[in-house]
Amino acid sequence: MCFTLFLSNNLKSHLLILAFIYTLHIKKMKTSLIIFLFSVISLPSLMAQDYSGLEKIKFKPKEVSRAYENKALECANYLINTPDDNDDIQRSYATLFLWNWMKATPDYGFDFENAIMKLIDRKSTLGGVYLAALVKYCLENKEKAKSPENLNLGSAEMFLNYCKNPGNTVKITKKIKTAIDALDAGKLAEFIK
Repeated sequence: MCFTLFLSNNLKSHLLILAFIYTLHIKKMKTSLIIFLFSVISLPSLMAQDYSGLEKIKFKPKEVSRAYENKALECANYLINTPDDNDDIQRSYATLFLWNWMKATPDYGFDFENAIMKLIDRKSTLGGVYLAALVKYCLENKEKAKSPENLNLGSAEMFLNYCKNPGNTVKITKKIKTAIDALDAGKLAEFIK
C-alpha cells in the first residue's frame, strides 16, 4: 500500500474502501464484478476535478484564450454545480483560471461593476460563482452574450438560482435576498439596471 502515499486523500480512501470490500467478498464473483465496475466508473470522476495546473496557463497572445474555452466552461460548470465551500481548493483554482481567462479573452466584454457584483461580499467565495455564471452564459449563448443586457440578465439569473438552492449552502444576505425576490417576481431586469 506504499503507492497510496502519492495519491490524493479522496483517492486513497476510495482505494482502501475497495480493498476492504474486496477482501470481505473475495469468493463472490458477482460482488467482485460490481466493485470493479464501481471503481472504473467512479475513478475518472475523482480525477476529473483537479484544476491545480491551470494557474500556469498564460493567455498571451490573447487569442490563446479561444483554445481554452472548453476548459473555461468546464471550470464554470464545476463551480455552478458544486456547493459553496471555502475549503475546496479546486474551487479556488477554477475561479482563478476563470478570472485569468475572462481578462484575456478578446471575444467577450465583462462588466465587473454591475448590480450583482455589488451584492457579493469581497470575502465571499460567491464572486467565483458569479464569474462562473458569466462565463457559462457567454459560452453557451454566444450570440445573445454579445448584448451586455442579455449577458448581465442571464448570468444574474444563473447566479441567483445557485444562491437560492439550499444544497449550495449559500449564506443569503439581505442584498442577495432582495435580488432573489426580484428574480422570483419577474423583475430582475429592472433590478440589475
